[in-house]
Amino acid sequence: GISAPTRLVTPGGISVGWPLTASLSACSGTAGNGLVYRTDTLGVTTAIESVSGRTRWIRRFGTDGMYGGLAAQPWMNNRPVLHSGAVFTVSPGADRIYALDAMTGETLQSTPASLWGSPAYLLSSSTHVVGVSENEIYARPYDPDIYRAIDSDERFATQSQTRPVPIFASNPRGIRGRVVAAGDKLIVPTDSGVTVVDVAAAYDAAKGEQPYALVDIRLENPGQVAAVDGQLVVADDHAVHSYSLWSVAERYLSQAMEQDPTDPDPAITFAELSYQADQGE
Repeated sequence: GISAPTRLVTPGGISVGWPLTASLSACSGTAGNGLVYRTDTLGVTTAIESVSGRTRWIRRFGTDGMYGGLAAQPWMNNRPVLHSGAVFTVSPGADRIYALDAMTGETLQSTPASLWGSPAYLLSSSTHVVGVSENEIYARPYDPDIYRAIDSDERFATQSQTRPVPIFASNPRGIRGRVVAAGDKLIVPTDSGVTVVDVAAAYDAAKGEQPYALVDIRLENPGQVAAVDGQLVVADDHAVHSYSLWSVAERYLSQAMEQDPTDPDPAITFAELSYQADQGE
């Protein structure tokens, strides 16, 4: 089942909509260490100094085709992932996953993308690097050999002994938007709403170490998602909708009722939303 703290509600029981006038596309840049890292579909990964605009380093990887033949969606842009001095990226042909030194661009590790389910792009959770394809998500803990290579004279790390494992598989319609990393969790857009994946728990479950159940949340208006300050912002083809966590809505409405006990609107909204979130008590 779905635990109450993860249920999403909207004021008055309806989604809040604003006209959507701009097209949505995933950013292909990542900032950190005073640099902006960018990967394009021609196989070029670049680190650019954010203050001066000068190129710090540039690497080019060969490609046989965009996303290795996947039916790429606009949200499947390959964006470099930065973690503790290493940059992770998918080759344009989706055949290799590279770990590069963030300051020099030197290759620290290269692994076959087939071990990751041939992902279109990568994400970073608190403890794992994550690969996302059209229908599956793989995860692997960050390899300590990569970071030892950064701090030593050996510039190429050994092949990782930890293999990625699948932590999520969608229905035949596939993942319906760009997956969002929020701390140690992933928010996966589906055709009925979102699925919340605890990366570490799902990884342990896939390794057979402990049971784990994904959390499915149905939304009235599925679409592209962003987690913003206690709420989930969802953009569909026509509008942008805001869904609040029950815990956030409960706190806000409780404060409103205390501040003005004579105003019935917060109490009515509280009753409606508590019913939606199965908070009958």
